[in-house]
Amino acid sequence: MNKKATVALLLAAGLVMSSQSAFAVVDGPKAQKPDENVITVVDESGQQPELIYAPDIAYIMIESPELAHLDGHWSQEALQHLVKSGVLNRNEAQAFNPKAEISKEDFQIWTDRILGKKDGAKQPAEVLTRVDAAVWLADLLPALNTGINGGNLKHPFSDTSDISAKQKSAIDYLYKLGIMVGNGNGKFAPKAKLTKGEAAVLVDKVLSRANQFAKPAQYDLVTGTVPETVQTIINENKTEAGVYTVEENGVRYVVISCGTVPNPGYGISLESVTESDGALFVRSGITAPQAGHAHPEVIAYPVLVLKTKPSNKPVFLLD
Repeated sequence: MNKKATVALLLAAGLVMSSQSAFAVVDGPKAQKPDENVITVVDESGQQPELIYAPDIAYIMIESPELAHLDGHWSQEALQHLVKSGVLNRNEAQAFNPKAEISKEDFQIWTDRILGKKDGAKQPAEVLTRVDAAVWLADLLPALNTGINGGNLKHPFSDTSDISAKQKSAIDYLYKLGIMVGNGNGKFAPKAKLTKGEAAVLVDKVLSRANQFAKPAQYDLVTGTVPETVQTIINENKTEAGVYTVEENGVRYVVISCGTVPNPGYGISLESVTESDGALFVRSGITAPQAGHAHPEVIAYPVLVLKTKPSNKPVFLLD
């Protein structure tokens, strides 16, 4: 998304949802009219700010990663969710080819990050089929009794007569949950090779389904001095938006970072912390500086630290 598109989005929605990692700075004193505030759009490197005049904005979401090579592709949104939530890192996303076939080894790595290991055996590097993926996910998913396509329905696909009963059962289950719904033409294509784009959409749907069954989690907001190990995590990750964890003396610390911002007027608001049997979900946003409040033009790195009970559950940052 170019800067003009980012500006248009800011004006239309009052939010920064830019794939360009833009930031918005509200600075009342520079307004040209009494009822205006100034929004400064700054690129990721902090260079070439562009001033625009618009109504007040007070809330900004942590930005999604830039995936210009996927512009317009149907898997782009799913991949952005996976990167922002921490399932995939930005290097994996930048090298992502949605048309490439995914191996069993890579699919195991992706699903391990959200569902835990199936067993101790490492999967081979051979390409994964769609029915292989269905069986793999059906074995890993916890019991989810409510499916968007109805609990008693069988899958409607016309091309599954030559697969095993276990494979059919897995397809039924994933169809009921709305995770694998075929190609829209009444076919599942069980023997077709699964692409990385398809895999990203599947894993994103699994993450979304897990979050739907999450319940409020117990946590404490940390203020003041943090343990040295936690401070190290903060120092090492403060420039990269995301969520990071470390355990110290029987306590699990969750560090939420919004990355680099143009001045200390920014902060992080915590909306919710929930957990399912398999994961912890954190929903947060960035609060913009209040209009009319002066802040030094000094780069800042807002973070929020939570204390939770010890756990091996992965932690995901949600939109």
